[in-house]
Amino acid sequence: MTEALIDLNHRGIFPGPFEQHDRFLERAVTAKPILTQNRALDRVEEIFSASPDWVKIHFEAKNLLPWEGAVTWIEEDLKGIRSVSIQIKSSFMTRLYPQDEVIAHEMIHAMRLTFEENRFEEILAFRTSKSRFRRYFGPLFTQPSETKGFVLWMVCSWLCYWIEVLFDFSFGAKYLLWSPMLALGWGVWRLLRSQKIFALALKHLEKAMKKPKKSLALALRLTDREIEQFASYSPEEILLFAEKEKEVSLRWALLFSAYFRA
Repeated sequence: MTEALIDLNHRGIFPGPFEQHDRFLERAVTAKPILTQNRALDRVEEIFSASPDWVKIHFEAKNLLPWEGAVTWIEEDLKGIRSVSIQIKSSFMTRLYPQDEVIAHEMIHAMRLTFEENRFEEILAFRTSKSRFRRYFGPLFTQPSETKGFVLWMVCSWLCYWIEVLFDFSFGAKYLLWSPMLALGWGVWRLLRSQKIFALALKHLEKAMKKPKKSLALALRLTDREIEQFASYSPEEILLFAEKEKEVSLRWALLFSAYFRA
């Protein structure tokens, strides 16, 4: 059973934090290989030790917002079994980056389809970028609603400014024009803090694991709370945590066998 779980893990199929055993096994059975080897799979394999060959990818613009170049759709059937697909559209945004990088980014979200974690998921996804700047500052927004809210805020502030200019009256729109920068500044501060915590967690994991170079692979399979805890834990405390959790969690039984057991 352990070998079968490790094989699934290598394909990017691993239990979610609260996923029931039978639902995980049913999800695993339905995850048939549909992708041949390509640069996106190679990139994910290199960084996260996973080859999600079961992820469906389709190319169209339907239902995507103007600034969205790609999105990962997660659906749940009546049994509570989740499935995932990636949608890519040809747009100004997607043409700024290599297509394989965009697909690799979305594959990270796809593999974490059973996780309800926002803080570090974009940090993980942007690790697929070849640009050091994008890897660090790309995860500025942690969920789609934040991006939508920021865009709406900017549009409204500019609209108020031009109404003030065109109709020649003042209600402080010039100050409102710069107000989105407050949100941007808060986002940068939050990102810097999250990146620091993430880096500390990786550093401590490297000292606790049998293969330190696979610390990112392990982080992909962790919850936000676990990453936050490991940022403050010693390597010995991480090992004790793993040994304890493997007795009660299928996910941790897999993680212990794959990344900690000698």
